[in-house]
Amino acid sequence: SSARKAASALALETGVSIVSEEEADKYMNDGKEGFALSYVVAPSEPMPGAVCYRMLIDAYTHQLYYYSKGKVSKKEGAGFSAGEVRKVSSIISKQ
Repeated sequence: SSARKAASALALETGVSIVSEEEADKYMNDGKEGFALSYVVAPSEPMPGAVCYRMLIDAYTHQLYYYSKGKVSKKEGAGFSAGEVRKVSSIISKQ
């Protein structure tokens, strides 16, 4: 969706890297220092209005930096919204 593309573009502008699922899993399993990973938990076929959870976790300490329970929107889907990307970027830059 265009909202998802906008959030991804904003992430890249704010210094957030987008990596593959395999790479993210490796960072988490290896306890990679200096990396935070985002996770979204949603139904396998999310429909607007379904509950989803968004989290930001430190790969090294496994500390939970950000947690949000929300609903899947028709515009943005289950992923992080542009506003949440801004919040997450702010949290990361303070670490």
